[in-house]
Amino acid sequence: AQPDVVNAKLSFDDGDFASAKESIDKAITNEKAAAKEKTWRYRGNIYMQVALDSAMFLNNPDALDEAYKAYTKAMQLDNRGSYVSDNTVAIQRVMGQSMNFGINYYNSADFGNAGKYFMFGNDISTQEYDSVHTQAVYNAALSCEKAEMYDQAINAYEICVKAKYQTPEVFLFIANIHRKNDDEESAVKVIQDARVDYPRNKYLIIEELNY
Repeated sequence: AQPDVVNAKLSFDDGDFASAKESIDKAITNEKAAAKEKTWRYRGNIYMQVALDSAMFLNNPDALDEAYKAYTKAMQLDNRGSYVSDNTVAIQRVMGQSMNFGINYYNSADFGNAGKYFMFGNDISTQEYDSVHTQAVYNAALSCEKAEMYDQAINAYEICVKAKYQTPEVFLFIANIHRKNDDEESAVKVIQDARVDYPRNKYLIIEELNY
């Protein structure tokens, strides 16, 4: 057994996540250890705890992303499929935690980070399950708009449009962003295009008449 991996596991079991992280970071630089599924599964578990520890998370803001990368790497190296269920559940936990982070940041008015974590939840959903996490994307759009990250907000709203989620309201939100950016032409085009698909929607009709 690789000593760094063993030390990481022992420290983790003792609840000493700082030492566990130190050992597992060393372990992945060792060629033999880095070729083992177990090393990456442990790394995922350790980084998940780092993400959940508010003090450690401050110094390791990419901890949740690192946990996700570690679990996906563990999946790739699991040639016999012995830990598929463990790693699948772990990835679902990362996705759930990204949503929790999004909500926490949103509630504390850190809309930029809220948008980032909601979008991360959707990235995992898209990558692992080939499915858009519509609630996550919609939350990301709202967050990015509040953070005045308008390009990201429009991008997220457009994913909602493709998924037919919260339509036709999202067209109004997109048009509104264009208007904030003094881009009347784009705002009008969004509403006109939306009217093709939703010809009888009264809000779109009113909006079009307002121009």
